[in-house]
Amino acid sequence: MLTLLFGVVILGHVSAQPEVVWERSYGTYRYHALLGAFSDGGVLVVADDWLATSIMKLDVKGDVVWEKTYTGVGRASGRDVIEAQDGGFVVMGWTETEQSTGGRVWILDIDRDGNKLWERILDIPMANAICGRKAGGYALSSVAGSGDVLILELDDGGNEIRQRTYTPAPT
Repeated sequence: MLTLLFGVVILGHVSAQPEVVWERSYGTYRYHALLGAFSDGGVLVVADDWLATSIMKLDVKGDVVWEKTYTGVGRASGRDVIEAQDGGFVVMGWTETEQSTGGRVWILDIDRDGNKLWERILDIPMANAICGRKAGGYALSSVAGSGDVLILELDDGGNEIRQRTYTPAPT
């Protein structure tokens, strides 16, 4: 359970029976927080204040394993997070930089300890979701204002492999 109340992140773990196992408050974030649960039973909290993105790794008891702040790409905001095949994490969101006119997709790859491996800014205005591919790398989806769906495939280093656009059939 993730509750964002007046900018304070409160997390709780609920067992199979509806009973709260633990609940904690983890500080104040100005805008929003994103939550991902992973194979080790831990949780990744991605929060931002539009100037930087903070990521907290929690263990199964809710204790903070590590917390790091990522800056340097302009205004950044995480929107989706997945576990990478190597045990690290990939955060996808958007950023505004001095070089971009409007938002662009931002992807951050970190290892299991939160160390930045790479980050990319993609020249597409937004993305809805990111997922891992069986063949390695990642795929992300974006929907244009026209209703077209863009699927962008990236290798393990975040480099573009290909992109495809699908236009829905008229109804």
